[in-house]
Formats: sequence, C-alpha cells, structure tokens
Amino acid sequence: MLHPDYQYTPKLLPAMLGLLTDGPFDVVLGSRILGGSALAGGMPRYKYVANRLLTATQNWLAGAKLS
Repeated sequence: MLHPDYQYTPKLLPAMLGLLTDGPFDVVLGSRILGGSALAGGMPRYKYVANRLLTATQNWLAGAKLS
C-alpha cells in the first residue's frame, strides 16, 4: 500500500514488486521503524509509542516478529 499523499517515498516499490514477481515471496513488508526514520520523518512521538505498543501486543498474541 502506498499512501496517496506520498508521505513515504515510492522509490522502493519496483524492488519490492521484483521480490514478489521474480522471487519465492508471497508477501513483502516495509518498515519505517527499522530504518530509524519514523521520528526523523515527522511521525509524532505519541503515534510512535502507540505503534510500538500495539505492534508488540500483536506480535505477542500472534507469535510473530513484525516491526
């Protein structure tokens, strides 16, 4: 999914699509958290904290390890 307001750059989409079409992957996920640019990119601190808490809860309930 690409945000319609171009809040996040679409530059990685061709590489991600290549992983889906040419590689053995069924799903490709991007993360603004892993790059350390969420707060630097303008995400409000309260949204960052809420995102991390909700993601940790979801990971715990689902037994997953997503960022």
